Amino acid sequence: MDAPAKAELPSAAGSASTPAGTVRGVHYLIYVGCELPGITMSEDVGYYRTLFEHAPDGMAVVDLETGAHLDVNQRYCELHGYSEGELLDRDIGTLTADDRASEESVVDALGRAAEAGEPFEWRNQRRDGSAFPVEIGVSDVEVDDGPAVIVRVTDATEASARESELQWKTRAMEEAPVGITITDPQQADNPVVYANAEFERLTGYSEAEVQGRNCRFMQGEGTDEEPVGRLREGIDAEEPVTAELRNYRKDGTEFWNRVTIAPIRDESGTVENYVGFQEDVTERVEREREVARFERLVDHLPVGVFRSTPGPDGEFLEANPALVSMFGADSKADFLARDVSELYCDRADRQTFSEQLRAAGELAQQEFRFRRVDGEQFWGQTTAVVVEDDGEVYFEGVVQDISTRKAYEQRLEAQRDKLELLNEVVRHDIRNDLQLVVAYTELLEDHVDAAGKPHLSTIAESASNAIELTKTARDLAETVLQTDAEREPVSLNESLAAQIEEVRSTYEDAVVAVEGPIPAVTVLANEMLGSVFRNVLKNAIQHNDADVPEVTVAVTDHGDRVVVRIADNGPGVPDDRKTEIFGKGEKGLESNGTGIGLYLVNTLVDQYGGDVWVEDRTDRRSGDTQPPADDADPYGTVFGIELERQQIG
Repeated sequence: MDAPAKAELPSAAGSASTPAGTVRGVHYLIYVGCELPGITMSEDVGYYRTLFEHAPDGMAVVDLETGAHLDVNQRYCELHGYSEGELLDRDIGTLTADDRASEESVVDALGRAAEAGEPFEWRNQRRDGSAFPVEIGVSDVEVDDGPAVIVRVTDATEASARESELQWKTRAMEEAPVGITITDPQQADNPVVYANAEFERLTGYSEAEVQGRNCRFMQGEGTDEEPVGRLREGIDAEEPVTAELRNYRKDGTEFWNRVTIAPIRDESGTVENYVGFQEDVTERVEREREVARFERLVDHLPVGVFRSTPGPDGEFLEANPALVSMFGADSKADFLARDVSELYCDRADRQTFSEQLRAAGELAQQEFRFRRVDGEQFWGQTTAVVVEDDGEVYFEGVVQDISTRKAYEQRLEAQRDKLELLNEVVRHDIRNDLQLVVAYTELLEDHVDAAGKPHLSTIAESASNAIELTKTARDLAETVLQTDAEREPVSLNESLAAQIEEVRSTYEDAVVAVEGPIPAVTVLANEMLGSVFRNVLKNAIQHNDADVPEVTVAVTDHGDRVVVRIADNGPGVPDDRKTEIFGKGEKGLESNGTGIGLYLVNTLVDQYGGDVWVEDRTDRRSGDTQPPADDADPYGTVFGIELERQQIG
């Protein structure tokens, strides 16, 4: 570094307030490492005098020949504990600390530093005798009485502390978990002059890539103008401002950025810089949006949703509009002001429910009689869970008005009672009478002439068919009366074989054959499975117009299911009747089906999770490898019954 240029200092001799030979008229400020510009009498003396007197470091003018202080500022006096009058004309060497190890005098050190243009370290001593390290910067000047130097004295202890403070503040900014930028509003477009490491990680841009650019480069087509305008207004007003906006990283990915901008002012209050803090709040924003969507969904659900405190009384904390409306409250506030137990017809139900829910953690489909605000009672179904939030326990759940369903169940129960009574009449009274008819026809066989025997046979056959009909009616009634029918493993071989033998004994003129063995498998059905096979077998014979009804039974095992085919040589079923034959559509005894037997078959197989269908004897069921009973016979019908096999293991 070149040595500082010498300054031509004006002499203060002749001044009314300054002794001859001093330089109380020195008016400049030195900074080590910077060249000292020459000062002439034409310059603003008052301005430079102010800089000298108010410099943050100790400033002095020292005569190099005598070592005397020619001028000092207030800070120089404070550093050494002397007044200005005590220091003027005092030898600067007297300020050197006694523990200074070097034998070099401070005046010699000043001369050497002035020539080298470099500061040096020294130890000075205060008036109270305490020593302290200093850094001394020197620049030589000329005065009327001979060579002199301008001395800048910095307390090295304070400088070290300031340096340490600056270092940890810088480190704190670099290691901060939020992005930090500093911009310079004195430059055009307020560009970035600093960005920390977290900003680089957050945005994907390096500090070099963002320096000199306004931070708007992170905005994109998805950025809303409202938060951008709010930030701009804060900057224009030179006030702190915070906004959340959608920004874009270097790779184009979006993120939600919480931006806080604050002005940095100098001692006079002028804004020198703006500091910006960037925080990725994407997860929180998305979570808040998800919560908002969930709240909108809850508000539009047709069932009541609530959050309450536990306990025998309970306090509602939240309720959706459907719940408020369900109980007929004037408003949500009106509803929340009521105890939970107040809405139970029996308050003891609330206490029981609360205790059971606390013990189990969740309860589903609990039915209670509730009371609306106006006193009207209704049936409700509650499902709730126990949740813990910030150490507090709450109940959250839903309430559904089931009054309509309960009324229907009551009507259904009444109908079920009537059906049960009808079933008893069919099974006992009507069947007993029909059995008497059959018995008396047998007794009349020897008392009826040849002309009357066909009529007697018709009576006997009709009575027998009616008895079979009562069996089917009984099975149908039992099927309809079942409210919780469950499937269970049933032996297909035993059930099917038993019904084949029964039909053979009942219809001796018919031929019932079995193709191949019946697999020894179990299917998922119930004790009514025999009724399925019996009704299909009987239908194949009763509606057969052949001279000798022929029925063929074949079973195919497909691993996870079994298909039973029952084929006959009857007239067949037209295509437009193959669905209606089971009474599908109207689902009643008055339907277009051929009778309640096949309706019962369809009902039971549906309960088993299986399928039943009708096809021509020449048809093949998709996926079934079992051929029809007689490929060459274009007449007749095949009933297919598909059942699910029980899976072992």
